[in-house]
Amino acid sequence: MRISGTGIFSSLLPRRSAWLPVLLVFCFLTACRPTAEEWSEEEDGLYRRGQQLLREGRATEALEKFLAVIRRHHPTPQSHLFCGKIYWETLEDPIFAIYHFRQFLIGAAEEAKEREWVPQWIDSLQKLFMKQCHQSSLYKKYAHDFPVLLRELRQENAQLKRRVIDLERQLEREPEVSVGGQRLERVLEERAQGRRKTYLVQEGDTLSIISQKVFGDASRWPAIFEANRDQLSQPDQVRVGQRLLLPSAE
Repeated sequence: MRISGTGIFSSLLPRRSAWLPVLLVFCFLTACRPTAEEWSEEEDGLYRRGQQLLREGRATEALEKFLAVIRRHHPTPQSHLFCGKIYWETLEDPIFAIYHFRQFLIGAAEEAKEREWVPQWIDSLQKLFMKQCHQSSLYKKYAHDFPVLLRELRQENAQLKRRVIDLERQLEREPEVSVGGQRLERVLEERAQGRRKTYLVQEGDTLSIISQKVFGDASRWPAIFEANRDQLSQPDQVRVGQRLLLPSAE
């Protein structure tokens, strides 16, 4: 029996037809699937949804979408850029804003126009962060008192130095040997008491109020005034933040 070429082709056709769908699917996936270089985050539905939420003023929800894009793909410079702006303008979080802006600089193309602005934004955010630290610290609460405290501490230090000099001179005049060393012990005790008995002037304080607080007797204010004549020329010159020496309670 003679078999023509056409007959052989016809006998193979069903087998080839069975593979045809598989080949078509393979070609579709190979041709249509973007490579890492071809992929663009703007094509991601979450990215477009984030942009839409931003236009609607729903920045926090938009942030979730952009973060989801970042978790799914790499690189995602535009998503980082949007996250940085949201953290800066809406959430006022300079730390996360700086992080995302730096990630943008790492992943963005060299010709991206935002590259010109982002470093300036990072610099502004660093200054904002330092300002927030300043505002949240104890310095803000007591900054107005620091110059006064520093001046008073210097005055107190100078006063203590003068007392040390006076005591040294007194010891030179007095006999070094005393009964049981009582004179020296008494001098040292008075020196220690004078150093630790001080009062920091508060808002609304006067010498009589301080005397009432410390001694339970407002009439002892002249003794406080006399103990601080080096920094008070008048009894009514007490200032907030001043550290006053207190006389003995006896």
